[in-house]
Amino acid sequence: PEFLKSESPAPAASSPSPAPLTHSHHPHKKNKFLEAVHFTGSFGSGGWKGDATWTNEHGSTLAVGSKISRRGVDEIEAKAGYKSHDWQWVPDMEVGASVVPGQPGVKYSAKMSKVLHSGGLSPTVSAELSNSEASLGTSLSKELRDGVDVEVDVKMPISGGSRKADVVVDTKTTYKVKGGKLVGTLGGKASSGLRGVSYGVSYDLGP
Repeated sequence: PEFLKSESPAPAASSPSPAPLTHSHHPHKKNKFLEAVHFTGSFGSGGWKGDATWTNEHGSTLAVGSKISRRGVDEIEAKAGYKSHDWQWVPDMEVGASVVPGQPGVKYSAKMSKVLHSGGLSPTVSAELSNSEASLGTSLSKELRDGVDVEVDVKMPISGGSRKADVVVDTKTTYKVKGGKLVGTLGGKASSGLRGVSYGVSYDLGP
């Protein structure tokens, strides 16, 4: 007799295990605002001055600062600056306001400046306006050697009340030291002679 063999059914193909559920992860973004704040200060014959400045990727700034002397807090100020980056003919601009504790009124200031790319010196010409005067000026800078720069600034202020003009000359020497810099200043007015010469030293600790 013929034996009938029953074949066992083939094992069912195992269904693929479901893929593990994953959740999209967004990396934590750091606060770029605080990283862009820069602290600077200076001291000299007139007292101490400190500033905190925020700068964006184009060089525009927001700043607050104060001046302190032997008498206490002399001035508190705030400034906003625009750095031209889209059009070559647009100048850089800065506006500011300051108050003196205990005195009424606010001092305002505005400045426009433009670098003239002619030759190797590239001087900067500027015009400034405040509550009390207006001025025109130019500045030049040159690297003497590696890490040492000298800048000369000449201005002709015109007093709003008397409409008299003067000449002011300021020099600044910068020494770069280990990521920061040390700056020495010397300047004065033509009308004041040697008695009106001022000096100072400032420091910049870097980012």
